[in-house]
Amino acid sequence: MRIIILGQPRTGTTALFARCCAAWPAAQHVFEPQSYIATSKPCDTDVIVKMLVGALPGQKPAYFWACPDSTHVICLCRDPRDQLVSAILFLLHWGTPVSPSLALTQPGYWKMCLTYLQAKEHQPQAYPLWPLFETLFTRRFHCDVPALHAWYVNNQEHSITTIRLMCAWPHGHLIRYEDLMREGLTLHEAASHLGRPLPAALVLGQYRSVFRAGTAGAWRHWFTPEDVTYFAPLITPTLTAWNYDLAWTLAETPFINPET
Repeated sequence: MRIIILGQPRTGTTALFARCCAAWPAAQHVFEPQSYIATSKPCDTDVIVKMLVGALPGQKPAYFWACPDSTHVICLCRDPRDQLVSAILFLLHWGTPVSPSLALTQPGYWKMCLTYLQAKEHQPQAYPLWPLFETLFTRRFHCDVPALHAWYVNNQEHSITTIRLMCAWPHGHLIRYEDLMREGLTLHEAASHLGRPLPAALVLGQYRSVFRAGTAGAWRHWFTPEDVTYFAPLITPTLTAWNYDLAWTLAETPFINPET
């Protein structure tokens, strides 16, 4: 069996990949290749592939081909507001192999972003998220704000189109991050789709650093009214595409846990 787990960064792909790897310990486990080709020939062994859809500014998206009659595809989506918060925190603290942490490449800006983040944790309503988004992403990806906005919109459109195409295949399936983190029914659905039980316990092993909080709805505490005005034009098309609630209701008494 071939299994492709596909989604944007910070949508739960690693959590599902880890569960599938636990269910198929003898399978070939392929983590985030730049491209993947699944031929129509039968597999000698089971193969589990985790791929990210989309690309960083200035990069080409990862391309892959899979055979619909021999490949099971599970795609993941997430409320883009939570996804954005998670991406900002992940990039600030850890970075990626392609784009290392600012602590290593631009320590001065990293300290500035970290100071802003700490102030926001103490006074969530006093510090909007958008300045951190602009500073962190434009510095990291060496682009200006208009280019950053254009990339974000184009990247979302590309990702939505790709995931819809993959889910349209006979063995394609879409799971929401929010449901995956609730476990229960969605894990049962994923197991039924794949034909094997998936472990309920989330054991990430070597991928532990990728996991952050595993929660949903935290954006209501992170966003301010300024952020709603700033991000709504960028994010609303994705909310609509995945049938998320279009209301931008913020927490009355926002609280940010510094540990997450």
